[in-house]
Amino acid sequence: MKQSVESATLPTVIRRAVGVFCSCVLLLACILGVRGLSHTPREQPMVVTLANGDAPSVGGTSGYHTFADLPFSCDLHSVATAERQVRGGQWQSAGQLITPRTEGSITLLRDGRVLIAGGLRYFDEGYPEILGSAEMYDPATGIWTVTAAMSRPRARHVATLLADGRVLMTGGQSGVVNTTAEIYDPVTNTWQTTPPLLAGRWRHTATLLPSGAVLIVGGDTTVDYFAATAEIYYPVTNT
Repeated sequence: MKQSVESATLPTVIRRAVGVFCSCVLLLACILGVRGLSHTPREQPMVVTLANGDAPSVGGTSGYHTFADLPFSCDLHSVATAERQVRGGQWQSAGQLITPRTEGSITLLRDGRVLIAGGLRYFDEGYPEILGSAEMYDPATGIWTVTAAMSRPRARHVATLLADGRVLMTGGQSGVVNTTAEIYDPVTNTWQTTPPLLAGRWRHTATLLPSGAVLIVGGDTTVDYFAATAEIYYPVTNT
């Protein structure tokens, strides 16, 4: 009888030991995770990974919005601060955006600088402003500077770094679904418009192919419709 009781309780002891071990691991993970908290709560920040592994988190929104009633209640505002997660999980200040924004594009250039373009600027109440401005962050100096503005405002667009170091901006929202595209040249600090997209879209993908062409796929075309179409942009021939 004693032997059967011991054999019956042994699995229980093992399960309890495993439970205690898992709880300790979870507690340790939570304690370590606190070290990785950013300084400013933000929704939809723009994030990019630098060559050294650091990851700046730029802009975003703070506040709340509800869609229960029309017009919807909105107390969002755009965040101007930027932070930089360094190796080890710690966060450091990376200065401030010149224009607070969210849902723009962020692109690491070949010279190590970071281009931020377009997006939305929320004020304390009401609908956001769609931005056409752009600015540059230099991780080496921590300085933000204004660059030339895009030809038209756009948010929720996609930026693609081309093989020659220029940046292609495609689609987005400009009050309507955007069919326009343009290219930024960081050497001359100028924008050049390209032929329009064959289909207006936002929140799509735009992938640089080994050939140097850009494959553009999917996205949203209206509020309720998603695109199944795809197209290719050829930078060499601008078509």
